Amino acid sequence: MSRKFSKPDYDATLKAPIHLGDALPANHLARFVVDIVAHLDLSELYALAAWFVAETRLDWMKRFAQDPALLAKYEVEVLPQLSVGNVRELLRAAMPLPQLSPQEAALLVTTHLVNRTRSRKSRLKKAKGKLDTLM
Repeated sequence: MSRKFSKPDYDATLKAPIHLGDALPANHLARFVVDIVAHLDLSELYALAAWFVAETRLDWMKRFAQDPALLAKYEVEVLPQLSVGNVRELLRAAMPLPQLSPQEAALLVTTHLVNRTRSRKSRLKKAKGKLDTLM
């Protein structure tokens, strides 16, 4: 009795979509972080970003007046304002930040949360110790 083995298709395996949810256990810390972030109210951060963009546009208009030669060259009456994308590029040029992969970003956030939790635990333990000595 002979057996026939099929040849594996490695290319198809490499092209198969990977779902992070399938790869993480149900109690993984990354799931907790995603759940917390989903419940954050970021409206104040968005308002701050909108203010920053408006302030940058205003500063740009004051510092770099529209050149009449450019208006004539492009045959327009008004040059376009800075867009949010332009401001983002200016920020990237002024403050180059390292580009993190999704895994590195998740690890960074997890590390910060773990450190904050340890710090809080230590603070609460010290406070409890002081309270016990007073009683």
